[in-house]
Amino acid sequence: MYRGKVIGIIFLNLFMFSSFIGASEPETKRLYSAEEYIKMVENFIKLDLIIQADKKEYIQYEPIRIKAILSNSTEEEIDIVAELRAASGYGKYYIEYPDKTTKIYKDIYHLSMIPKIITLKPQETYETIVSIFYGTDGFYFEDIGEYKIWGKYYNRVVSEKIKIKIKKPYLRTDKELVKYFKQRWMGNFLHLDGGGDQEPEVERIIKKYKGRKSVYLGYAKLSLAFSYSIGRRGPYEGGRRPPKPTRAIELLKDAIEEIPPGYHNEVAFGALFNRYLEIGNRKSAAEVKNIYYNKYKEPRFEVDIEKIWRKNNEK
Repeated sequence: MYRGKVIGIIFLNLFMFSSFIGASEPETKRLYSAEEYIKMVENFIKLDLIIQADKKEYIQYEPIRIKAILSNSTEEEIDIVAELRAASGYGKYYIEYPDKTTKIYKDIYHLSMIPKIITLKPQETYETIVSIFYGTDGFYFEDIGEYKIWGKYYNRVVSEKIKIKIKKPYLRTDKELVKYFKQRWMGNFLHLDGGGDQEPEVERIIKKYKGRKSVYLGYAKLSLAFSYSIGRRGPYEGGRRPPKPTRAIELLKDAIEEIPPGYHNEVAFGALFNRYLEIGNRKSAAEVKNIYYNKYKEPRFEVDIEKIWRKNNEK
């Protein structure tokens, strides 16, 4: 049952929206004529854009995801383009640095797509989780100090600014690991949730520091799990590596324990749910859903696990 939120959680390794365990969405509307489209865009100014971070403090090179929320606080229905990612151009995100200079966040890829138009009823919201820590300019939060972040939707709606602080790594393990996590290849891997060429090196780092307390390692495990969730071409037997769902599940379970409650943690729950369904383990998928609800106390999803399992196994 739809509860007043349209939720798109970004699994960047697939370059697509993937709702966490099947959130319902309003039906996509037909494409507009040019005149209708202009009229729709003029209505955007009636919307509110809210930007949220899941923490107030991060360490250098720690992946940062923000939540962008488009809210209809009016008493009328408003059609929107259901897209808030920076890569699409519909969502734009600005970062003010400790030295008071400002940059616009630029993703490392660009999305060309037909706009998806949906209707927000009064008091409904559309939400997206967006990764902004790494892009075309490399790492966007390298310097120690306070940052301000704000967003724009379609150059019509501007959010208020939020503040976060960046600190130096403080755990002994992270002080050793920072030499890996400050490298651009690692930023790319974590931002895109994986990459076949870097899988062996990330796996080696995870195994080398196994059992040690770290801020960084949970994020590496999450991205490697995403990478293992799909098949990849490369120097493998037959020219392709098949998916590794069992190893992905192991990594996701660790990531959930190691990453603090927040947007990355939510994404890990969604991925673990899907991996269990893919291998036909409906009981564990149901347990993941229940743990998620107990942890976040937000009944966002009504899920027919049997239906999803049958759909997956018809492919």
